[in-house]
Amino acid sequence: KVDGAVTFEEIGENGEYKQSRILSNEKATIQLTTFGRMFQLGRKSIINDDKRVLQELPRMIAMGYRQFQSKKAWALITGNAKTPDGKDLFHADHKNLGTGAKASVINDAALTVASTAMSRQKSPEGNELDITPRFLLCPPELIVSAKKLLKGIYPAVVKDVNLGYYLYPIKNVYLTDTKAGYLVADHLLSPGYARFD
Repeated sequence: KVDGAVTFEEIGENGEYKQSRILSNEKATIQLTTFGRMFQLGRKSIINDDKRVLQELPRMIAMGYRQFQSKKAWALITGNAKTPDGKDLFHADHKNLGTGAKASVINDAALTVASTAMSRQKSPEGNELDITPRFLLCPPELIVSAKKLLKGIYPAVVKDVNLGYYLYPIKNVYLTDTKAGYLVADHLLSPGYARFD
């Protein structure tokens, strides 16, 4: 991450502008790894391709690549990988872990805890980020519950007001924990996220 500690101070008559530290750097070590497979087709396979396997091969390779890449990426998230500070990706110190909503994973209490955790996240310099969640990611088992909870309706009484209508539910087949969901923001400057269970 790159962050700035930009603050302002009052400058008196003929006063001096004080220097402010602009950038700090939080490094993550990335290791490049190569993955690949080889397909061998002999002369007879090419000549006797009455099932048109060769025409389907590019599509199968593209689909396999997409699934492989998604599994690798989501394994880091669902496996709660370590971050550069040595802590888990979802950790109380990162203010991106909402726990304590006991009734069920997708309810007003759970969304309140998780969205509050996102709003309270800070930059490396300690500045408030005020991140607003936009998407609710959940496993297929919870998508119907999520859509029902987030459906915009006009309630007859205050207690029935839908507070999570601003979230867009997204089903993710790589999420297998039916007791957990994720909130994600939609802007590049502060791509926040929070896990709740």
